[in-house]
Amino acid sequence: MEDFIHLHVHSQYSLLDGQASIQKMVEKAIGNEMRGMALTDHGNMFGVKDFFDCCNSVNKKRKKEGLEPFKPIFGCEVYVARRKKEQMSDPTIDRSGNHLIVCGSSEDAAHEGKRLQKPDKACFPCLGGRFLFQAQNGS
Repeated sequence: MEDFIHLHVHSQYSLLDGQASIQKMVEKAIGNEMRGMALTDHGNMFGVKDFFDCCNSVNKKRKKEGLEPFKPIFGCEVYVARRKKEQMSDPTIDRSGNHLIVCGSSEDAAHEGKRLQKPDKACFPCLGGRFLFQAQNGS
């Protein structure tokens, strides 16, 4: 197994930014002898269940063959707002803001990632700096 793992991968669930199916990406990563892969679609985590199921299926086969399991890393590429939520009269201004990759390697991390996207949702998933600080401290 290679020590390289992709930590920023988009699937068909990244609208207008990705087209690869999760199953084909996992197969390609395994074919390239990678230990795992992160799924970090833009602004959503719609592919997490497919990714989880695909990796579980692959890992059952790998276990029977005595191979090391393939590690799924759950993530999302989130948008970081330039302004506070209260100042977002025109949410299109924040669409060109910065992006942040949020990853975790457990089922709890997948649920936390979904929670991170909810608080500042205007027209699209967007996180504010204050919320990121609270999430970092476990609030």
